[in-house]
Amino acid sequence: MGDRQAIPTIGKIETKREHYLPRFFLRHFVDDRGMISYVARAGKNRAVKRARVENVGVQNRLYETACPSGESGDYYFPNYIEKSLSLTEDKLNGELDWFLHAVLGMRPSDRLEDDDLDRLVSFVSIFIPHIVSRSPESVRYATSRAEDVLETMRKLNLGSSEKLKELYRETQSEEEFDETLTFVPEAIAEQISLWMQILPRISKDEKFVRSSSLYNAVEYLRDCPLSK
Repeated sequence: MGDRQAIPTIGKIETKREHYLPRFFLRHFVDDRGMISYVARAGKNRAVKRARVENVGVQNRLYETACPSGESGDYYFPNYIEKSLSLTEDKLNGELDWFLHAVLGMRPSDRLEDDDLDRLVSFVSIFIPHIVSRSPESVRYATSRAEDVLETMRKLNLGSSEKLKELYRETQSEEEFDETLTFVPEAIAEQISLWMQILPRISKDEKFVRSSSLYNAVEYLRDCPLSK
């Protein structure tokens, strides 16, 4: 896969609809009309509904953190989490296809080779946390822990807009550094909390990941114990 466009520190989101259930997974449950049936819950009420894959498991701006100091519609690191998740999806999609091809053709007496069994275990160990960590419930949990991240930032002397700008300056070249950017510590803490919750092991292979100043900031905070 080629490099993707670098993520700006502050900017407009390109993709408003963000999926918490991967479409490559849902496509295995569609009927002959390309529709998927699911149970919608509202309190104690449940109803079976049908929809196209792109309209299931999706919320607007689920992983985004608004920039209070910017223009209307500005977000910190817009679509960073969404695009990062797609990196994992690309790999999991191929593994799921392999798994289904291998297993669905087996007879009850067949056994997987040890290497194939190890590959299957590896896939499941990544796929299940991937689904759970990106859910709306996981997002709410991460948001609720943003204050813990902010407290850790304060202990590291990174709890002010000025200190965050200094850190940002250290990660950028003179040509890239934008003196006009303003960092709101509470919003940055929320975005970092989301990233550590949803993307605990993000790939470093993509240019847009390496080029983001958020990557450097989270790597700095990752090994610091958060307040309980």
